[in-house]
Amino acid sequence: MAQGTITADAMRGAETSAPHLVPDARSAQAPSHPSPLLLDELTREFLNYLGSYRNASPNTIVAYRHDLRRLHSFLTSHRLPTDVDKITGRHLQAFAVSMTGLSSSTIARALHATSSLFSYLVRLGHLDRNPVAQVEMPKKCEQRPYVPTHEECRDLVAATPDVRERAMLLLLLTGGLRRGELLSLKRRDISTDATEVTVTGKGPRTRTIPLPHQTAEALSRHLAETDTNSEYAFPSRAGTQMRATTFYRLFRRILHRAG
Repeated sequence: MAQGTITADAMRGAETSAPHLVPDARSAQAPSHPSPLLLDELTREFLNYLGSYRNASPNTIVAYRHDLRRLHSFLTSHRLPTDVDKITGRHLQAFAVSMTGLSSSTIARALHATSSLFSYLVRLGHLDRNPVAQVEMPKKCEQRPYVPTHEECRDLVAATPDVRERAMLLLLLTGGLRRGELLSLKRRDISTDATEVTVTGKGPRTRTIPLPHQTAEALSRHLAETDTNSEYAFPSRAGTQMRATTFYRLFRRILHRAG
């Protein structure tokens, strides 16, 4: 596993790149805790803090919960301490090594979630320092996202006769919406003539996106044929927000039809 040492400055830089997830002791007060300070209890508080105070997206909270559960499972299975004030850099280095075989980005994400938790505890005064600063992690290889060609985009649209699927696909292709932005899009976020949508990105940031005629037309048609009882533009059958797994199945069908 290719590794590079995480310095304190590097961790501060990583947290600067995601300011909406950096805990702020001024916006939350340390709750009273019985001794010891258990990892699983503090993880629940931390995740609640991210959702309530930092406006982290549901997907971010799910990812953090998964990674921190991985950490807790590792510590308990190896009979290592789960009291946060007894968890050391060596314990966390062993945690990183235990993930050998996973992608470097997966390992880096788990360590970043761990670092965010411990930074939160430092800011609240439960710990003196963040032990993740002593951990080595794999170097993250930069991968450019794949950009489909004009012909590939045309083939995708041609393979999507379904009204809802076409509207979703065109919003992704011509509006540049992220998956989470598309699934959380609500009817009130769409202009009356469907020529603009206002999306909420990571954190509380919003942006308004003008849509080309083809996309606006497909979106208008979809909204006219969709149950108006749901607040979501692309709801699940139950009227709630569509799950990411449902979206992936839908998109795989489109890719299969397009060849």
